[in-house]
Amino acid sequence: MQINILNHFIKAYEDAYNIDFDKSFEGQIKMLCKKLNEPFMHPSYNLIQELEELSFSLDKNINIAIIGQFSSGKSTLLNLILKKECLPTGVVPVTFKPTFLRYADEYFLRVEFQDGSDEITHIEELAKYTDQRNNVKETKSLHIFAPIPLLKKITLVDTPGLNANEDDTLTTLKELQNIHAAIWLSLIDNAGKKSEEDAIKANLELLGENSICVLNQKDKLSAQELENVLNYAKTVFSKYFKELIAISCKEAKDETKYEESNFNLLLDFLDNLDEKALKQKFTKRKMLHLCQVLEDENRLFVDIFDKLANQFQIYQEKL
Repeated sequence: MQINILNHFIKAYEDAYNIDFDKSFEGQIKMLCKKLNEPFMHPSYNLIQELEELSFSLDKNINIAIIGQFSSGKSTLLNLILKKECLPTGVVPVTFKPTFLRYADEYFLRVEFQDGSDEITHIEELAKYTDQRNNVKETKSLHIFAPIPLLKKITLVDTPGLNANEDDTLTTLKELQNIHAAIWLSLIDNAGKKSEEDAIKANLELLGENSICVLNQKDKLSAQELENVLNYAKTVFSKYFKELIAISCKEAKDETKYEESNFNLLLDFLDNLDEKALKQKFTKRKMLHLCQVLEDENRLFVDIFDKLANQFQIYQEKL
């Protein structure tokens, strides 16, 4: 009877952990995640969750975050990409939860709550969940679905402004741990300023190797002024970003001025991102981090066992 129970346990263990994976990059990462998740590795619950999320992310879109100071025009820019006035804009800091833009055949909104539940509703209901004045604190994240072909390959993440309230900043940092690249959006008046560079430096680890700096409101400058600003901004910002472009969301909203808005340059950048390369870089970086976490956790176990052994030895000597 005991032999049968043991054999059953061994078979169940092998079925759970002895799984064949293909030789592709994704297959090998999934195999490594499975190995790190085996019981003898003693992974914590949080580490198990992160390993599962990483494995699952291999089959999902890459995430591109929109980062910037409040009032830099993030919501307006995303509305232009969505081809619909979905995200509320205004002088009051309204966006307080991460908002994900995903592909679907029609527009709709999915609201995810802190208790794990969700709700599907009309896109017009979005403002109800993004206005701080409504104090809808149980909302965890918002997911806008739209029939935009670009969203078939990437997921855009609208984040709270970096100078919004403290809770928003913490939420932003947590969400940005799972992005593959970023769009740093800044007003062209701030191009090259020390305050803007300080903000970039403070969030440097969140910007991947394929991030782009987008300077909004170029319509405020003459052609010569724009050239001077871009030349100066490139000397300051080029070491932080793969590319730097100036756009005008105001002009992009006007069909007669769309071409001169340079908005197509941003769309081309997003459309030409190398998904495979970005995903591999992100996965390798994440895996190195998780291996370090596991090593730290195991070191903690060893320290605890050593302390227990010392206490036990002291106890024996006193007997």
